[in-house]
Amino acid sequence: MKILTGYSNGDDIQLVSRDSFGKYSNPLTNFEWYFYVDLSFITYIKNMGGGIDNFKSTFGIKKIVVETPYAKIYTSYTNAHIKGGILNFIKSYGFNSYEGDVSPYKRMLVDSDDVQISGDYKVLFIDIETDDRANAAGKKDIVIGEKQIISISGFENPTSNFTICEENEINVLRVALTNFKKYDILIGWNSKFFDIPYIQARLHFYKEQGVEFFQSKESIYSFRS
Repeated sequence: MKILTGYSNGDDIQLVSRDSFGKYSNPLTNFEWYFYVDLSFITYIKNMGGGIDNFKSTFGIKKIVVETPYAKIYTSYTNAHIKGGILNFIKSYGFNSYEGDVSPYKRMLVDSDDVQISGDYKVLFIDIETDDRANAAGKKDIVIGEKQIISISGFENPTSNFTICEENEINVLRVALTNFKKYDILIGWNSKFFDIPYIQARLHFYKEQGVEFFQSKESIYSFRS
């Protein structure tokens, strides 16, 4: 199976692919996430009151697989990272854990022989033009989000490109976002520090939906300067 990208959603995984109709997500639930500990920690737990069964019940451990000199602990990624979760518990007793920071999505990529990252990305080069006239104080300094966006342009190839330029800035933003969602990678000169933040700021100014398109940590889009 080839995917464009993916992301973790708590303990579940979303895999993003594309077909002739566009992009779509495939949910992957009940993924068995795990991390490693030194085997000495398991020996220590066995000698504690309650032993392994109590330990597994307390922290929702699904199973423990010994791979000397380590042990793989299968559990919930979300629960493992809460305050008082198993990772903090292990640390509090002076033992080491490993790869606890590897998300379910990344864990799946490392272990899976069936999933491959596709190189068939749709790339859009973007650029915005803003109102650079002097403000009331006579200054022409450009401040992110301070003034109206005059136009937003996108270029994929000579036969697939657009420029949105009209008085209604909200419509410019809406149409641009609709176009952006068709692509996987947005590229622009200093876009990470100017174009994208400026668009975000103008969306926020109008209280317009779409800010989350750029802000979500689960975004399937990449932005390259």
